[in-house]
Amino acid sequence: MRQNIKKIALSLALVLMVITLTACGGGGARAVPNENRIQEDLAESGLSVIPTSQTIDSVEILDYDTDNDAGVHHVTVLIHSHDEEVAYIKYATLAYQRNADREWVLSSVWADRENLWSSSPLVGAPVAVIEAAIHGLQVTIDGDEWRLDEDSIENVTVHSQNTQLENRRDTVVVTVELGSAALTAQGQVEMEFVFDGGWFRNSYRSYTPFVSEYRPHAVFELSNDQLLDEVVRGDAGILREMMFHNGREGQTIGLSRDEISNLTIDGYASSNKGTTRVYDYSFTLTRGIVVFQVEAQAFYQFDSMSGWTLERFDFTPNVSAVHLEGTRWVGTFRPTQHFLDQNQIIIEITEITADGAIRATLIASPPEMSWISVGTFDSSTLAINLVFDEWIIAHPRWANLSEINLNGHILADGVTMAGHIFEIRLDD
Repeated sequence: MRQNIKKIALSLALVLMVITLTACGGGGARAVPNENRIQEDLAESGLSVIPTSQTIDSVEILDYDTDNDAGVHHVTVLIHSHDEEVAYIKYATLAYQRNADREWVLSSVWADRENLWSSSPLVGAPVAVIEAAIHGLQVTIDGDEWRLDEDSIENVTVHSQNTQLENRRDTVVVTVELGSAALTAQGQVEMEFVFDGGWFRNSYRSYTPFVSEYRPHAVFELSNDQLLDEVVRGDAGILREMMFHNGREGQTIGLSRDEISNLTIDGYASSNKGTTRVYDYSFTLTRGIVVFQVEAQAFYQFDSMSGWTLERFDFTPNVSAVHLEGTRWVGTFRPTQHFLDQNQIIIEITEITADGAIRATLIASPPEMSWISVGTFDSSTLAINLVFDEWIIAHPRWANLSEINLNGHILADGVTMAGHIFEIRLDD
């Protein structure tokens, strides 16, 4: 019995010796790399599909093929790795060759089954990603569209972050401070991020409205008196002008201070990040017997060097009243007409009815003769039409003349009435 035990022990020792010699290269092949060896090779080799910024957590051998005669060994593995923000699953195939010492040496690594690669977040969207995602967004401030970019963003702070790693979603609220040459503004934007190999902004919305204020050097208050000074240019020898369109043609009107009243600023609209202001205002302009109600705009521009400067005016005059009744007009027929010996004419407007009908008298001389007229007047265009068809004082030479038609306009100066065959002026 004791002898049998000795034989068994000797046999086991011989087996162990053979295994040891084989593993140590005692004339046989070395064992192929196991998972621990492969993990070390992937971590240390420049051939790896795993960047040095990532830590390899585990390696699982899925398949292998060894050709001892050729000294080549291929192994396909599943790799779990991570960096500070993302966990990765990748597949790779490694090729080993046996060297002169019969050691297996890693010769190449290539990606495998890339359609099965995946990644998952370990943390929410990083600050750098959040700050980059702000650029290019549009927000509305005081009715003006601002584009968030390097020129407008002064500071970005993460206010809150609700990360759902399992859902690959991150909801971030940021406080954004903006600025232009004239304004500063602050508000909050909520952004929704989704993870797809990295964090990407999926949507955004205004979280709290942006509130703006002017920089101290850009504060500007325009009074009615200041604007009136701009309109009439009190220090200028040439009047500022506006155009009145009477339906057929435009007439230029000079703006004089003593003819302007009731100038009132209604407010302004701001644009271009607070650097442009358009003031809406109105005033009354009285020219002769014509009263215009003028709706106007003043355009101001701001820059850091010059401050606020006036760019231009826009005027839209409309006739609000014409004090035509009881007026007397004196002038002449044009010399091309058949009244060559009737140069002077006088028109007296005696009545204007509520529906715009006119009664007037026409006196021509020398020799003196006169007619009564019924006509029409359009106060919006200042067009006047007079048909004189009833004699008051007739001259024998013209006794067979049945009527005289005078069609014309009161000009925008308010003191001149002109037509194709006549021009007369208000008689003070």
